[in-house]
Amino acid sequence: MRVYIISGLLLLLHSCNSSSPESSSTTYTNQAQKNIEEEKKNDETHIESSSSEQYLSSQITSQNLLNAQNRKFIRTAEIRMRVKDVYQYSLEIENIVMRMGGFVIYTQLRNSQDYTQTIPISKDSVVEITYYTVNNDITTRIPVNVLDSALRLLVSKADYLDYRTIRAEDVTLRELSNQLTIKRSKKADKRPEREEERDQAIIDNLRLEDEINYATLNISVYQRQTQIRQTLPNIQPSIKEYEPSYFSKLKDAFLDSFRIIGEAVLFLVRIWLLLILFVALYWGYRKWWKKF
Repeated sequence: MRVYIISGLLLLLHSCNSSSPESSSTTYTNQAQKNIEEEKKNDETHIESSSSEQYLSSQITSQNLLNAQNRKFIRTAEIRMRVKDVYQYSLEIENIVMRMGGFVIYTQLRNSQDYTQTIPISKDSVVEITYYTVNNDITTRIPVNVLDSALRLLVSKADYLDYRTIRAEDVTLRELSNQLTIKRSKKADKRPEREEERDQAIIDNLRLEDEINYATLNISVYQRQTQIRQTLPNIQPSIKEYEPSYFSKLKDAFLDSFRIIGEAVLFLVRIWLLLILFVALYWGYRKWWKKF
Protein backbone atom coordinates (compact mmCIF):
# COMPACT_ATOMS: atom_id res chain seq x y z
CA MET A 1 0.00 0.00 0.00
CA ARG A 2 2.83 2.36 0.87
CA VAL A 3 4.32 1.72 -2.57
CA TYR A 4 1.21 2.99 -4.34
CA ILE A 5 0.97 6.11 -2.15
CA ILE A 6 4.60 7.03 -2.77
CA SER A 7 4.22 6.38 -6.50
CA GLY A 8 1.12 8.60 -6.67
CA LEU A 9 2.85 11.47 -4.88
CA LEU A 10 5.81 11.29 -7.21
CA LEU A 11 3.57 11.28 -10.29
CA LEU A 12 1.61 14.26 -8.90
CA LEU A 13 4.81 16.21 -8.39
CA HIS A 14 5.95 15.27 -11.85
CA SER A 15 2.66 16.51 -13.41
CA CYS A 16 2.78 19.77 -11.47
CA ASN A 17 6.30 20.43 -12.69
CA SER A 18 5.79 19.35 -16.28
CA SER A 19 7.28 22.65 -17.43
CA SER A 20 10.57 21.84 -15.61
CA PRO A 21 13.61 20.50 -17.53
CA GLU A 22 13.89 16.87 -18.70
CA SER A 23 16.66 16.11 -16.19
CA SER A 24 14.33 16.80 -13.22
CA SER A 25 11.76 14.35 -14.56
CA THR A 26 14.41 11.67 -14.92
CA THR A 27 15.62 12.27 -11.37
CA TYR A 28 12.14 11.87 -9.88
CA THR A 29 11.53 8.68 -11.88
CA ASN A 30 14.79 7.05 -10.73
CA GLN A 31 14.10 7.96 -7.13
CA ALA A 32 10.65 6.41 -7.35
CA GLN A 33 12.03 3.16 -8.72
CA LYS A 34 14.62 2.99 -5.91
CA ASN A 35 11.92 3.51 -3.28
CA ILE A 36 9.75 0.80 -4.83
CA GLU A 37 12.66 -1.70 -4.85
CA GLU A 38 13.53 -0.96 -1.19
CA GLU A 39 9.91 -1.46 -0.15
CA LYS A 40 9.79 -4.80 -1.99
CA LYS A 41 12.96 -6.00 -0.21
CA ASN A 42 11.60 -5.02 3.21
CA ASP A 43 8.31 -6.74 2.50
CA GLU A 44 10.06 -9.95 1.36
CA THR A 45 12.23 -10.00 4.49
CA HIS A 46 9.20 -9.45 6.69
CA ILE A 47 7.26 -12.16 4.87
CA GLU A 48 10.15 -14.65 5.13
CA SER A 49 10.66 -14.10 8.88
CA SER A 50 6.96 -14.20 9.59
CA SER A 51 6.55 -17.38 7.52
CA SER A 52 9.32 -19.11 9.50
CA GLU A 53 7.71 -18.08 12.78
CA GLN A 54 4.29 -19.21 11.53
CA TYR A 55 5.77 -22.55 10.39
CA LEU A 56 7.43 -23.12 13.75
CA SER A 57 4.32 -22.23 15.70
CA SER A 58 2.15 -24.37 13.42
CA GLN A 59 4.50 -27.33 13.86
CA ILE A 60 4.37 -27.02 17.65
CA THR A 61 0.64 -26.43 17.89
CA SER A 62 -0.58 -28.78 15.17
CA GLN A 63 1.62 -31.76 15.97
CA ASN A 64 1.58 -31.26 19.77
CA LEU A 65 5.27 -32.02 20.13
CA LEU A 66 5.05 -31.96 23.89
CA ASN A 67 2.81 -35.03 23.88
CA ALA A 68 4.60 -38.31 24.53
CA GLN A 69 2.95 -40.06 21.59
CA ASN A 70 4.40 -37.55 19.10
CA ARG A 71 7.95 -37.48 20.42
CA LYS A 72 10.82 -39.09 18.52
CA PHE A 73 13.24 -41.32 20.47
CA ILE A 74 16.50 -43.10 19.69
CA ARG A 75 16.41 -46.31 21.72
CA THR A 76 19.43 -48.40 22.69
CA ALA A 77 19.59 -51.51 24.88
CA GLU A 78 22.36 -53.56 26.45
CA ILE A 79 22.21 -56.98 28.12
CA ARG A 80 24.82 -59.30 29.62
CA MET A 81 24.04 -62.89 30.57
CA ARG A 82 25.49 -66.34 31.14
CA VAL A 83 24.52 -69.23 28.88
CA LYS A 84 25.36 -72.91 28.62
CA ASP A 85 27.06 -72.80 25.22
CA VAL A 86 28.19 -69.43 23.87
CA TYR A 87 28.71 -70.57 20.29
CA GLN A 88 25.29 -72.23 19.89
CA TYR A 89 23.53 -69.36 21.64
CA SER A 90 25.29 -66.82 19.39
CA LEU A 91 23.91 -68.60 16.32
CA GLU A 92 20.47 -68.53 17.89
CA ILE A 93 20.78 -64.79 18.56
CA GLU A 94 21.61 -64.13 14.92
CA ASN A 95 18.61 -66.19 13.79
CA ILE A 96 16.25 -64.36 16.17
CA VAL A 97 17.47 -60.94 15.02
CA MET A 98 17.09 -61.85 11.34
CA ARG A 99 13.57 -63.24 11.88
CA MET A 100 12.54 -59.94 13.51
CA GLY A 101 13.79 -57.88 10.58
CA GLY A 102 17.12 -56.80 12.07
CA PHE A 103 20.76 -57.43 11.24
CA VAL A 104 24.09 -57.97 12.99
CA ILE A 105 26.75 -55.26 12.60
CA TYR A 106 29.44 -56.60 14.95
CA THR A 107 30.36 -59.87 16.66
CA GLN A 108 33.52 -61.08 18.41
CA LEU A 109 33.77 -64.64 19.74
CA ARG A 110 36.87 -65.23 21.87
CA ASN A 111 38.40 -67.51 24.51
CA SER A 112 39.86 -65.70 27.51
CA GLN A 113 42.57 -67.84 29.14
CA ASP A 114 42.40 -67.48 32.91
CA TYR A 115 45.42 -69.50 34.03
CA THR A 116 47.39 -72.72 33.37
CA GLN A 117 48.40 -75.45 35.82
CA THR A 118 51.04 -78.18 35.25
CA ILE A 119 50.98 -81.37 37.36
CA PRO A 120 53.65 -84.14 37.08
CA ILE A 121 52.12 -87.60 36.87
CA SER A 122 55.25 -89.68 36.19
CA LYS A 123 58.99 -89.36 35.72
CA ASP A 124 58.64 -88.34 32.07
CA SER A 125 55.01 -87.04 31.81
CA VAL A 126 52.99 -84.07 33.04
CA VAL A 127 49.34 -82.98 32.76
CA GLU A 128 48.74 -79.41 31.61
CA ILE A 129 45.36 -77.98 32.68
CA THR A 130 44.22 -74.77 30.96
CA TYR A 131 41.29 -72.83 32.46
CA TYR A 132 39.47 -70.46 30.09
CA THR A 133 36.16 -68.63 29.60
CA VAL A 134 34.28 -68.24 26.30
CA ASN A 135 32.81 -64.76 25.57
CA ASN A 136 30.98 -63.18 22.68
CA ASP A 137 30.06 -59.51 22.13
CA ILE A 138 27.35 -58.89 19.54
CA THR A 139 25.94 -55.57 18.28
CA THR A 140 22.67 -55.67 16.35
CA ARG A 141 20.19 -53.23 14.78
CA ILE A 142 16.58 -54.25 15.24
CA PRO A 143 13.22 -52.54 14.43
CA VAL A 144 12.21 -50.46 17.41
CA ASN A 145 8.67 -51.87 17.49
CA VAL A 146 9.99 -55.39 18.26
CA LEU A 147 12.80 -54.40 20.67
CA ASP A 148 10.90 -55.33 23.81
CA SER A 149 9.84 -58.68 22.38
CA ALA A 150 13.41 -59.46 21.36
CA LEU A 151 14.73 -58.64 24.83
CA ARG A 152 12.18 -60.89 26.54
CA LEU A 153 12.93 -63.73 24.14
CA LEU A 154 16.71 -63.48 24.53
CA VAL A 155 16.64 -63.23 28.32
CA SER A 156 14.29 -66.21 28.63
CA LYS A 157 16.97 -68.51 27.19
CA ALA A 158 19.76 -67.40 29.56
CA ASP A 159 20.99 -69.25 32.66
CA TYR A 160 21.75 -66.05 34.54
CA LEU A 161 21.11 -62.36 33.73
CA ASP A 162 23.82 -59.95 34.86
CA TYR A 163 22.01 -56.77 33.81
CA ARG A 164 19.63 -55.25 31.25
CA THR A 165 19.85 -51.56 30.35
CA ILE A 166 17.49 -49.58 28.07
CA ARG A 167 18.05 -45.95 27.07
CA ALA A 168 15.83 -43.53 25.11
CA GLU A 169 17.17 -40.23 23.75
CA ASP A 170 14.57 -37.60 22.80
CA VAL A 171 15.48 -36.09 19.39
CA THR A 172 12.16 -34.38 18.59
CA LEU A 173 13.47 -30.81 18.69
CA ARG A 174 16.65 -31.80 16.87
CA GLU A 175 14.63 -33.17 13.96
CA LEU A 176 12.43 -30.06 13.93
CA SER A 177 15.52 -27.85 13.87
CA ASN A 178 16.81 -29.68 10.80
CA GLN A 179 13.46 -29.29 9.06
CA LEU A 180 13.46 -25.54 9.66
CA THR A 181 17.05 -25.29 8.40
CA ILE A 182 16.07 -27.06 5.18
CA LYS A 183 12.99 -24.85 4.71
CA ARG A 184 14.95 -21.63 5.25
CA SER A 185 17.76 -22.68 2.92
CA LYS A 186 15.28 -23.23 0.07
CA LYS A 187 14.22 -19.57 0.20
CA ALA A 188 17.71 -18.20 0.79
CA ASP A 189 20.33 -17.41 -1.80
CA LYS A 190 22.39 -20.11 -3.52
CA ARG A 191 25.66 -19.42 -1.74
CA PRO A 192 27.87 -22.52 -1.19
CA GLU A 193 27.69 -22.26 2.61
CA ARG A 194 23.89 -22.23 2.46
CA GLU A 195 23.87 -25.30 0.22
CA GLU A 196 26.28 -27.12 2.54
CA GLU A 197 24.16 -26.25 5.58
CA ARG A 198 21.05 -27.61 3.89
CA ASP A 199 22.81 -30.82 2.79
CA GLN A 200 24.12 -31.40 6.30
CA ALA A 201 20.63 -30.94 7.75
CA ILE A 202 19.18 -33.42 5.23
CA ILE A 203 21.84 -36.03 6.03
CA ASP A 204 21.39 -35.53 9.76
CA ASN A 205 17.63 -36.02 9.41
CA LEU A 206 18.15 -39.23 7.43
CA ARG A 207 20.52 -40.48 10.13
CA LEU A 208 17.97 -39.62 12.81
CA GLU A 209 15.22 -41.46 10.96
CA ASP A 210 17.43 -44.55 10.71
CA GLU A 211 18.31 -44.46 14.42
CA ILE A 212 14.67 -43.84 15.38
CA ASN A 213 13.33 -46.74 13.31
CA TYR A 214 16.10 -49.20 14.23
CA ALA A 215 17.21 -49.60 17.85
CA THR A 216 20.77 -50.63 18.70
CA LEU A 217 21.00 -53.78 20.84
CA ASN A 218 24.34 -54.75 22.43
CA ILE A 219 24.51 -58.34 23.69
CA SER A 220 27.34 -59.80 25.79
CA VAL A 221 27.22 -63.52 26.58
CA TYR A 222 29.60 -65.84 28.40
CA GLN A 223 29.62 -69.34 29.85
CA ARG A 224 31.05 -71.02 32.94
CA GLN A 225 34.79 -71.51 33.22
CA THR A 226 36.00 -74.48 31.20
CA GLN A 227 39.19 -76.51 31.40
CA ILE A 228 41.26 -78.51 28.94
CA ARG A 229 43.53 -81.33 30.16
CA GLN A 230 46.42 -82.47 28.02
CA THR A 231 49.15 -85.02 28.81
CA LEU A 232 52.58 -83.83 27.73
CA PRO A 233 56.09 -85.30 27.92
CA ASN A 234 58.26 -83.94 30.68
CA ILE A 235 61.01 -82.44 28.58
CA GLN A 236 62.71 -80.72 31.47
CA PRO A 237 66.18 -82.38 31.94
CA SER A 238 67.00 -83.98 35.27
CA ILE A 239 70.01 -82.09 36.62
CA LYS A 240 71.81 -83.53 39.67
CA GLU A 241 72.80 -80.98 42.23
CA TYR A 242 76.56 -80.50 42.63
CA GLU A 243 78.05 -81.97 45.83
CA PRO A 244 81.76 -81.43 46.78
CA SER A 245 84.04 -84.38 47.76
CA TYR A 246 84.88 -85.45 51.30
CA PHE A 247 88.38 -83.94 51.29
CA SER A 248 87.02 -80.68 49.99
CA LYS A 249 84.54 -80.62 52.87
CA LEU A 250 87.38 -81.40 55.37
CA LYS A 251 89.47 -78.57 53.99
CA ASP A 252 86.56 -76.17 54.22
CA ALA A 253 85.96 -77.27 57.85
CA PHE A 254 89.57 -76.43 58.88
CA LEU A 255 89.35 -73.08 57.18
CA ASP A 256 86.06 -72.36 58.90
CA SER A 257 87.55 -73.21 62.33
CA PHE A 258 90.44 -70.79 61.83
CA ARG A 259 88.02 -68.16 60.65
CA ILE A 260 85.89 -68.63 63.77
CA ILE A 261 88.95 -68.36 66.08
CA GLY A 262 90.07 -65.23 64.33
CA GLU A 263 86.62 -63.70 64.72
CA ALA A 264 86.68 -64.56 68.45
CA VAL A 265 90.07 -62.87 68.96
CA LEU A 266 88.85 -59.79 67.14
CA PHE A 267 85.77 -59.75 69.33
CA LEU A 268 87.90 -59.86 72.52
CA VAL A 269 90.12 -57.06 71.24
CA ARG A 270 87.07 -54.96 70.57
CA ILE A 271 85.78 -55.39 74.16
CA TRP A 272 89.12 -55.42 76.10
CA LEU A 273 88.28 -52.15 77.82
CA LEU A 274 85.01 -53.57 79.03
CA LEU A 275 86.82 -56.69 80.31
CA ILE A 276 89.30 -54.60 82.33
CA LEU A 277 86.46 -52.55 83.77
CA PHE A 278 84.54 -55.70 84.68
CA VAL A 279 87.62 -57.26 86.42
CA ALA A 280 88.25 -54.06 88.40
CA LEU A 281 84.67 -53.91 89.59
CA TYR A 282 84.73 -57.56 90.57
CA TRP A 283 87.99 -57.17 92.51
CA GLY A 284 86.71 -54.06 94.32
CA TYR A 285 83.47 -55.84 95.20
CA ARG A 286 85.34 -58.85 96.72
CA LYS A 287 87.62 -56.59 98.70
CA TRP A 288 84.75 -54.52 100.04
CA TRP A 289 82.77 -57.68 100.92
CA LYS A 290 85.62 -59.08 103.06
CA LYS A 291 85.62 -55.97 105.27
CA PHE A 292 82.07 -56.66 106.35
